[in-house]
Amino acid sequence: MPAGATAKAKGITANGIVAKINALRDSGIISTLTADASHQIRRDGNSIAHGDIGDQPVSDDDAAAILEFMDALLDEVFQRPAKLQRLKERHEERKQTSVPQLPPAPSGGPA
Repeated sequence: MPAGATAKAKGITANGIVAKINALRDSGIISTLTADASHQIRRDGNSIAHGDIGDQPVSDDDAAAILEFMDALLDEVFQRPAKLQRLKERHEERKQTSVPQLPPAPSGGPA
């Protein structure tokens, strides 16, 4: 599950996927909304794995929604912070290069 791998990548060592999702949320790595969606997908996956929903396969729409969620999770945790960091660095670089250099102060002493 992406949440488990994400937790590992972020150094979260909690046992079990429920604890990992909660730790990601509690540490601010993912939002409450993302944590709630992660738990729902986890519960649905458990139902499918254990045959609690009968013999019906996952619908194409549900599979597409799960893939879309996985993309959103990875964007929230990895891609968006990296993009924002690059924007911040570019801003800092522009700020550094646009500061005019002042000429050295005259010594003012006798020659």
